[in-house]
Amino acid sequence: MLFKHLITRSAIIFVLAGCSEQPKNEESTSPPTGGNNTLGIDGKIQDKGDNNTQDSGTQTPPPSLTNSSSGDNNGAILPSSLPAFSRKTLTISGSVLGSLATETYAFRVCANQVCDSWQEVMADGRYQYKLQLSQWPLNIPITIEGNKKNNASSQPTNSINELSTSYFKTEVAPIEQLIKRDSNDDGMLDEKEVATLSLNAVNMAFNIVAKHLLSDKLSNYSQLPYDSKIEAVRQYLSNKSKMAQLKLTDSQKQEIVTHIDIQNDKVFGEYSLNLTPEQWADINGPLNTPDEKKAIKINTSQLNELYTNHYYSKTQGPLILSVNQSNAIHNELTYSQQLVLELAVFYQMLLKPKITDLVISRYDRAALIEKIESKTVTQSYSIAIDSDSLRKMGMFDIPVGNEAKIEISADEMSRAYDKYKKAVEENGFAEFTIAIKQAQWPISDKTFEQVGNLILKAADSNPSLELWQHYQNEFVPARNSITVYQELSKVLSPDTQKAYLFQNHVQNLRNTGHTHPLKPAILSLAPERYLKISGRFPKELKQATMSIILGSRPNPDPGLVKYQPELLDRHPERHLPVELIDNENQRRKELDLSGESSFVATIALRDIDNLYSYCKPGLVKNDHTSDEMQDTLTIHLRDKITGVELRSVLGSFCEIAKLDQQQGNKDGILSHEEFERLNVGYVSTAKAALLLKSSLTSRGGSYYIAPLKHQEITDRYNQMPRKQVELLSAFMALQANGTLFTSTVDLGERGTLYEDLLALLDITFGGYSLSRSNTYPSAEELQNKISNIYAINKVLIENPDVNISHIIQTITNRLQDSETDQYYFPSGIRPGSWVTVYPVTAIDVTCQKSMQENQLVGLRLEGKGQNESGHWVTIGWDEQLGASSYTLGWDEIHFDQIIEARNVLAIDKQGHTRATILGLEFNKNYYIRVQSNTGSPSALMSYSPSHIHVADSRTTEGLAGDDSSRGRDSSSACDPLTGKAENTNDDGLLGARYLKLDAAGKPLARQDLSYNALPFACVLDAHTGLVWETKHQRSGEEDYTIYDSDNMFVMQPANGATQFGGTCTIHETNQISTDPNQCTVAKQIQTFNSIQRCGLSNWRLPNFHESHTLLDFSYASSNMSNAPSGIDHHYFPHIKSMWLDAPNLDKSGYLALSLQRLITMHVDTSNHKPLTLVSDGFYVKP
Repeated sequence: MLFKHLITRSAIIFVLAGCSEQPKNEESTSPPTGGNNTLGIDGKIQDKGDNNTQDSGTQTPPPSLTNSSSGDNNGAILPSSLPAFSRKTLTISGSVLGSLATETYAFRVCANQVCDSWQEVMADGRYQYKLQLSQWPLNIPITIEGNKKNNASSQPTNSINELSTSYFKTEVAPIEQLIKRDSNDDGMLDEKEVATLSLNAVNMAFNIVAKHLLSDKLSNYSQLPYDSKIEAVRQYLSNKSKMAQLKLTDSQKQEIVTHIDIQNDKVFGEYSLNLTPEQWADINGPLNTPDEKKAIKINTSQLNELYTNHYYSKTQGPLILSVNQSNAIHNELTYSQQLVLELAVFYQMLLKPKITDLVISRYDRAALIEKIESKTVTQSYSIAIDSDSLRKMGMFDIPVGNEAKIEISADEMSRAYDKYKKAVEENGFAEFTIAIKQAQWPISDKTFEQVGNLILKAADSNPSLELWQHYQNEFVPARNSITVYQELSKVLSPDTQKAYLFQNHVQNLRNTGHTHPLKPAILSLAPERYLKISGRFPKELKQATMSIILGSRPNPDPGLVKYQPELLDRHPERHLPVELIDNENQRRKELDLSGESSFVATIALRDIDNLYSYCKPGLVKNDHTSDEMQDTLTIHLRDKITGVELRSVLGSFCEIAKLDQQQGNKDGILSHEEFERLNVGYVSTAKAALLLKSSLTSRGGSYYIAPLKHQEITDRYNQMPRKQVELLSAFMALQANGTLFTSTVDLGERGTLYEDLLALLDITFGGYSLSRSNTYPSAEELQNKISNIYAINKVLIENPDVNISHIIQTITNRLQDSETDQYYFPSGIRPGSWVTVYPVTAIDVTCQKSMQENQLVGLRLEGKGQNESGHWVTIGWDEQLGASSYTLGWDEIHFDQIIEARNVLAIDKQGHTRATILGLEFNKNYYIRVQSNTGSPSALMSYSPSHIHVADSRTTEGLAGDDSSRGRDSSSACDPLTGKAENTNDDGLLGARYLKLDAAGKPLARQDLSYNALPFACVLDAHTGLVWETKHQRSGEEDYTIYDSDNMFVMQPANGATQFGGTCTIHETNQISTDPNQCTVAKQIQTFNSIQRCGLSNWRLPNFHESHTLLDFSYASSNMSNAPSGIDHHYFPHIKSMWLDAPNLDKSGYLALSLQRLITMHVDTSNHKPLTLVSDGFYVKP
């Protein structure tokens, strides 16, 4: 391969003529050496006196990517010696436009005279080549060229045919600069890292334009290092492109819409639009132009674009002038990004002509077939076509008063008809299509590069013509004038067809979607802007890595993309790391900061839409800014040891890049002293999470998330509640510290620790809705969620004298040790100062001042029912320390002391905290107290057998004075029976009152721990006396049990059925069954009663009312799979639906309750549903 062509490196001298120094008195876009990265240089490019406009903002020059050769080499540049690279090879790869999987291409790669050739089958539409670094000059640009191999040709095996219509050529930086572009350090480069590696028309057009500029207008830059001079070209094209951005007013847009409306919605011809003086200045129009001549002629393609999208406002919405329009204003050829695109389009038009299949509508098909079969037409068929068909052909409308028709020869129509009949015979149905082929442009005997140079030279001399007109004048004899579509020649002239096709292709290329193979090359036309930042992070992160992520809104959900693939085209893929340039000028996607607690890096981003100075990040008419200058940058830091993930939302590049000049010390580095968001700590991470929460819709959707302006982020941060910020910050700080009291702590329960942090805010990725709302949770809700974390539960178990208030105080106090976060805690503000620590006792802070010392608490209903002696009720209470016996008293009137009660019952068995009262009358009200032998009596409980408990709704927000402002859910008063606030969440959500029981029916000693930390078997509802079974979510390695949440049951199996769509566990074997006869509701109830789950043998189905006492109606109904169910998960984990004892009249179906959607539905008895059983509670025999 290469090696037989290699010339000994030490003997090769590449002579470059005409060396010149960089122009004096001019600010350059070339990389400065030594890392001098001074802000304020705005990339001005001298172009031999051409008028030019610049951004008023700043453009940071890039760090140096290569050093100029030193020493006197008599004008020659020698191949550099091999630097101390960590690799010996570099693989380059790129897509080849238009290649097919079965085709073989010939390729050649060269660095001046050192070349290698090879062949490659285009199985995946790409070439790949491995450069052996020791055998190539490192400081010479690389050229790559290739074309499809014609097996019938006599050309040598690996030879390149520059006249082939499949030929492409590109040029990339020297190897020593390419290696600096390997941002993921994998030894491979493709168009994602170096866009010019692809072989396509855009890269070829850019290289031709670049060489044209560097030989003329930018000749002063031609001797700079490759990356520097190419960046100078990009900057020049960008500066000229800004003068081709016309921001239309609303009235002008409406004027155009009205114009087309008058034409019966037909789009054709041109439209002369008068411009305002401000618009004329924006496009740098000549100052001496009279006002009446300050106008442009909008071409047909632009009219179509404006009319089609007039209901849809892009935030980046300027009209991009064509090269011809810019030329008409300035009376010279305008070298802009648009010129590159138009030249690329012309190259594409020279390639294989497009074939369009026009579909004859079913309304016209019958008449056409009848005419064909009658054989009355001998010359041609004249067929009317609509605007959509014209657009498919790349055309626009026929003027008003004329009908759009195509002329199809009789022979061509006969072939189309035969194809149609054959398809109908094979498939039973087919569309009647006619293939319309564009005419092939005459191919000259010049190479693409030569053609491009001749067209640019002609355009320089006569800028009034389109590029295709210059080609026609140069290479197409007048007698061979091209008609794109002969079929349209009667309604559209040849030149009109060519103009339409050219304009259409240009517009399509400019609007290319983000998944199109040409998109990287189009985006690479933009110049880069640079921002050097320095920041710090907590010293606890010993092996940190840092990346900066671009993007505000989540990428489209894969489930939606499956049905709407166009979503991927609409916006660029986001949440990918941007390129950072380190102190060694190496580009990296991730910086290794091991052993550090600070960072310095340069952000490199492309000014794709030339909007750096425009800079208006946000959302306009449902479209959010998505260009790299205006989208949101966020720092991500991850510690490999602790798993801590920190975030800091920086904002939009185009705003923060100016802060050093606006409010800093103007030293070219934006530091954490100047910009507090460069303090990447626990507080910045908490704020980033809260910012995401507040950016969701009221239903938790992410659709309207958009980049925020710098001041908007600052304002939102200033308004964030301090308690929530400190709690979330403390969560991250705890993970970084790794210990709490004497326990080791690892808070990670999900894929990443940041996901765990978001879960505290009720945010979960993976669906259309990320959360159920966009409101911040209260500090109390956050504390409860933190207390339910498995690692925190372990700490509580290992430290019986500690409760959650001690933990919150400890972890928030630690924040004062974080230097990174000191900006948030200025003098006089102590983190955690708001935390109230309460002792480990059954009585909470609300009740400690109002209740008697050593008062018995926890009085509750633990069962109720009716027997031969009348109604009965079981009363339970919390065990009191040191007590050996209890006395239960009840009466029909109030009493203060137990001895005053008419009825008393002694419970002398130590540890027994449950007793049953018999013989109660249904309509009477009873008062009950309990007292131990060591303490004061409980508060007075009121009970009546006729009482029906109505649960509160759990909704505490609504109109002033409505039900949400009353009831237990909204009352924070002390409940002396429980020793807690009535609406505390400690014993159930708001006004609910629950008790966790073990398998024997005894209360757990620690009620504050989650199910994962301390599993429980049942839950007692202290308001109703009902006991509910607890579902268990089986992990993959556990045995199947009858308590598993995924068990399914039928009310009545279908006749003869031996299989059903669910499974259940057989208790005797712990094996699963798919037999509905084994998986019935009745069998499950029988099993529960026989094994006396939780010490009970009265298990049954819940009724409608009983099931609704569990519901949390503050949860909005949702059909989304990731929506939370409306139930208290701390006490009822893993329940989503249940059968109810509510049959319809003929008992063919029963009601089932969906806790996810908060609705009941009738379900056929043979259908399967989960099952949650309930018991009437405990009965203690006298």
